Amino acid sequence: MSIANNHLSKHGRFGDTEIAKTSSGDLWHVNKHEKKLIDNYGKIGEDVVDTLGSGTINPTTGLKEQFLTAALTAAQFGLSLYQGAKQTKMERDNSSSKFGLTSNALNDLEKAQSNLQTSVTAQKEFTTEQFQSDINRLGKNTGKTLSDIQTNINQSKSKTNLAYSGQLEQLEKESSDKVREQAEDSSSDLITKFGLKMGDIIGGFESEKSKLKSQKERLEYEKSLYSDMSKSKFLGMF
Repeated sequence: MSIANNHLSKHGRFGDTEIAKTSSGDLWHVNKHEKKLIDNYGKIGEDVVDTLGSGTINPTTGLKEQFLTAALTAAQFGLSLYQGAKQTKMERDNSSSKFGLTSNALNDLEKAQSNLQTSVTAQKEFTTEQFQSDINRLGKNTGKTLSDIQTNINQSKSKTNLAYSGQLEQLEKESSDKVREQAEDSSSDLITKFGLKMGDIIGGFESEKSKLKSQKERLEYEKSLYSDMSKSKFLGMF
């Protein structure tokens, strides 16, 4: 210790018997434990001392003093550091555990997104196949009905004279037109139902996709937060 510092240290109060020079060039009144902490850990040690020290101004020297209050003896000072470090470790371990759980949740969510896409594709394919099957069935039934009408008319013609031929042809036309009109109405209904069903599928898919996206963004934020917390240190040291 220099002569000047030795002179200043004599004016320390409440156990501050040392003078410590900080990284910024300031001089502090400190006790021997604080001096050792600053000498060994530099800026980190300064932060610890500045956090727990009194921070008052010595009335004689005008320097900042870092004496510990009666409630913080040297032993209690060490205990405070230990407890703080222990608490930080517990929080760090807890964050690390939550980081793992969040990572697993993200993996499950990504699987759910993939399954959702697979599911909606299967629903669309099934609905399309069902629609096509209904259209084909309608076409076959309509064709069969028209064929039956033609057969019945031909049989009637063979049993009657030519005087009724025109009437039978008119009846055939009217019957066929009615069947075709009914087939068009049924086809239109099938198309409408198909469109509504596809709309429900796509709407449900978009809604669920939006929910999963929101959950993923939240989980990714939590994962990043827990990652940072799992690396935290008490006062930058422990």
